Amino acid sequence: MPCLRYLTAALALVDAQAVKLSTDYSVGSTWPAVSGKTEAADSKKSVDVDHEWFQGVSTSGGITCKMKDQCVVGSGLGDCKVMVDPTMAIPLSSTDSGHACDFEFNHDLKYSRAARNTTPTADITITGYESSSHWNLCWTRDTMEADRRALRGAVVEDYCYYVSGLCFLWASPCSGGCSKLREFSEYKWFCPGLRYATPVEFSTALPTLNANRKDFYSKCASEQLDPQWSFCDYANEFVRVEDDSWNELVLVCDGEPQRTQAPGGRNRLI
Repeated sequence: MPCLRYLTAALALVDAQAVKLSTDYSVGSTWPAVSGKTEAADSKKSVDVDHEWFQGVSTSGGITCKMKDQCVVGSGLGDCKVMVDPTMAIPLSSTDSGHACDFEFNHDLKYSRAARNTTPTADITITGYESSSHWNLCWTRDTMEADRRALRGAVVEDYCYYVSGLCFLWASPCSGGCSKLREFSEYKWFCPGLRYATPVEFSTALPTLNANRKDFYSKCASEQLDPQWSFCDYANEFVRVEDDSWNELVLVCDGEPQRTQAPGGRNRLI
């Protein structure tokens, strides 16, 4: 009888710890997944419909996985399983060019380094083959276009990083591989002089942009320019033009829209 009481108490303690793991975690937070541990998402606590497909992650080896912005981000050696509810699944794609990793979708579809716009019907396994492996898996927010319209009063100057008097914009986490910008003329409300840097302009500015990447990253302009993504990938290579890859597209803005004071003290474009 004493043994039974001890066993009951031990099981109650385990149950309490399991419940605590479930209720403490809410979708949309950022967490480091402990190796060999499963992190479960409590969908009842989520207020973000864009995450309803996501059920959590489990890892093995030295790999880490965490949710950041619109992505599940991972690095290191080992396996990360992204658990999904296939009835709520949405298309997923990489914006990181990736390094030494593979993605397995739906048990038979594999991508090397980066995934391309695939809707999962089962859990996804990402394998990192080196301690330096890195990758991401992202989704487009349903609210992005509404958010972008709300930002139409944004001032391009806030996003400029100046090198030799030129305004450089970190325009997109993709260089054609996972999204493509619209015609530049469609961005007149933000920058009427949006253009590609010339080869000389780009090569001259590149050492400065790389040396000051942290400051440039803080001015990420993708929320204004990219039709799918509202973030930039910190570590990827800067490129001048689209190359059908997952590099970071950098553009130049030659001018900003002329504004006039509207009633109520708010600026409006003219």
